[in-house]
Amino acid sequence: MSIIENIVLLSIFLTYPLLIYLIYVAYMNNMDLKEKNLFLDFALLSSVFLMVKYINDKTLYITLFYNIPLLIAFIRKKKFTAIILSLLIGYFISLYTNIPKLIIVVEYLIYYISYIFISKTKNREANIINIFISLKSFIIAFFIFFFFDYKQPIFVNILHIITTLSIFIIFTYISLSLFKKGEEIINLNNILKERKKQQYLYESLSKLTHELKNPITVCKGYLEIINSKGYSQAKKYLPIISNELNRSLSVINDFSTLGKLTDLNKEELDLELLLTEIIDTLNPLFKKEAASIFLNISNEIYINADYNRLKQVFVNILKNSLEAKKENIPLEVIITVKKYKRIIKIEITDNGIGMNKKTLENMNKIFYTTKSNGNGLGVVLSTEIIEKHNGTIKYLSTQNVGTTVSISLPLK
Repeated sequence: MSIIENIVLLSIFLTYPLLIYLIYVAYMNNMDLKEKNLFLDFALLSSVFLMVKYINDKTLYITLFYNIPLLIAFIRKKKFTAIILSLLIGYFISLYTNIPKLIIVVEYLIYYISYIFISKTKNREANIINIFISLKSFIIAFFIFFFFDYKQPIFVNILHIITTLSIFIIFTYISLSLFKKGEEIINLNNILKERKKQQYLYESLSKLTHELKNPITVCKGYLEIINSKGYSQAKKYLPIISNELNRSLSVINDFSTLGKLTDLNKEELDLELLLTEIIDTLNPLFKKEAASIFLNISNEIYINADYNRLKQVFVNILKNSLEAKKENIPLEVIITVKKYKRIIKIEITDNGIGMNKKTLENMNKIFYTTKSNGNGLGVVLSTEIIEKHNGTIKYLSTQNVGTTVSISLPLK
């Protein structure tokens, strides 16, 4: 089989499981974090299995591609999956090449140690990619010179190294770019779905107002008749008033069922991963409006929380920040996470239009809103969700300066 055929097959075997994963995530509306992570694990392991099983050529440049799923696992902070992949890849490379097993073990141990060190730094994703490729490049050169073609002229070895590294680096960046673009498309699709849900909510509120206005108007009219003609007419009109009030209560009960907050489905969450995922989801919307989000978090922080509900809170706050953008001034939103003995504190600060004293005092009242298309439920629901997590949420704002939302949550 030719090199071109091998590369085509590698492309298919590497990307096919990941594309299936992206399609699955795109079409599953109620997918929780555990299910999403489990299916990504399956996709990464499937990629390695397909490449090993169905490509007979096991030369060095082919085995390089086994490392791309491992790199994705590192970027997504999937430690256990990275360990399993390292063991599998190391085993297959030792099985099909003449590289000593001890060197392979040391190689993948270096990858893991480097990942642990990098995961505590800023710009983690870029650092992991660059250092991983740099380490791999050095190891490839080492292997080619000392374990493969040491009898050949130096220029042949150099040409072999350049060709092998070029194929690996180009293929790595293409694979990661396709995967990232796929996730961006899914995030954009989720934003559109969320907008449709909001539109449905606005329409529901309009219908609720209309449905409540009519019976209340009827009741008011009959009460005025009773007041003007005397209570002798009450017996005639009270049943009508009672029916109209019952209809109003029925409308309210039906509406409240739609937005009822169910019991929390708590699980262990990596807070940085959750916030990064939310930022990736909203980035297309922020870029469109000349706005930026920055995340400051140092250590790994794990909490017991409901993934979907907590995501709902942060998305609502960030969207409010975006809607509070000043005209002709770029919006900057900074998310700062600090860890204390028993709690974590998350501060979301923006340089938007801010709020006056009256808005701050009334924002926790249901249906209170200063937006032309708002419904006044977002802040109330966010407060309820945070309180159900045994946490607190506070709003500090200065008009024409900006707003800070401070959230405290208990540590795991």
